[in-house]
Parts: sequence; C-alpha cells; structure tokens
Amino acid sequence: MEPAFSNISAGLLSGIIVNPIDLKVIVGFIILAALLFGSAVMSASEVSYFSLTPDDIEKLRNNKDTKSQTVLKLYGMPERLLSTILIANNTINVTIVLLSAFLSTRLFVFSSDKVIGYIIEGVVITFLLLFFGEIMPKLYASRNNFPVALFMAFPLVFLMKILKPVTSLLILSSDFVKKRTRRRQPNISIGDLSDALETNVGRAQ
Repeated sequence: MEPAFSNISAGLLSGIIVNPIDLKVIVGFIILAALLFGSAVMSASEVSYFSLTPDDIEKLRNNKDTKSQTVLKLYGMPERLLSTILIANNTINVTIVLLSAFLSTRLFVFSSDKVIGYIIEGVVITFLLLFFGEIMPKLYASRNNFPVALFMAFPLVFLMKILKPVTSLLILSSDFVKKRTRRRQPNISIGDLSDALETNVGRAQ
C-alpha cells in the first residue's frame, strides 16, 4: 500500500514545474501575509467585542481614557460594528483568494493535470484562511477579549467611517427583511394555540 501511495505522490509531484521566484512573487507574499494578518484581526475583533462580559463593560466605564470610551461606543452600536467587521473580513478574504491564485500560477505550472492543480490550490488557500484567519485568532481572542477589543478600537472606528455607506445599506436591507418577516409571521401566542387544541379535542370527544 505504501509503495503504491508513494508512486502516486511521486507522479503528481513530477507533473509540477516550479518557476523561479521574481520580485512580483516576493511582493505578493508580503501583501498576502499582511492580508492574512488583517483577516486574523477582523476575526479576533468579532469574538472580542461580542464576548465582553458585564465586568469588562464596568471596567471600561471606570477607565476614562479615550481608548476605553471608544470601545464602549463601538459596543453600543452592535449592528454597525458587526456589519463593518463582516464586510472588511469578506473583502480581505476575497483578495487573499485572488492573490493566492495569482501567486500559484506565477510559481507553479501543473503540467500533468490542471484539475489536480486547482484542487491543491483550493486546499492550501482554505487551510491558510481557516487556520490563520479564523481558528487561531478566534481562539486567542476568546481568551484575551479585553486587550484585543482595546487594541482594535481605533482601527475599527477608522474602518467604520470608510465603510459607512456600505454598512448603512446592509443595515437598511437587513431591517427591511426583518420587517417583512415579522409581517408574514402570524400573531398567534402559545396560549392561543393551546386554547385551539383544547377546543378541537373537546369537539372530537
């Protein structure tokens, strides 16, 4: 079994041609690292702000410094804060996927089978995004939510100002959907359902 597996692996690797590294590839990897860091801090921000405890809020209120008051302000706008984080994070992740595909085609040539190349690219990109952009930062933020919230206070305010038109549209559309959903839901309480069931049972008897 092992020789067969090693033969398959050797066959796949033999079909991969590695191109020489140039300046564009080096710059691309630097940008990719920066984007992964951006994705990580966005994921960490989401966890840190939405896991603040009442004790954390009280501590922020007692601290009169600008950063603590900024965190309180952001905490008081949960919909706008979450919209900003999600839009920024999704934009970064899409850019990571596009840049990773560019670097992959710049570095490697999958001469044997392009489908295998696409699969390998997908696995590597997914691993990078999940491990470095989601899992690790969220684990760290769950244990250090207070310092992460303070660290991201000013960057989130900056992003909130830049993305305000998009986040406002997202919030309006979500409110519209919520209102439509509420209108379609019948105003029937549990007590009404119970009374209706009892009436039907009585008639059946």
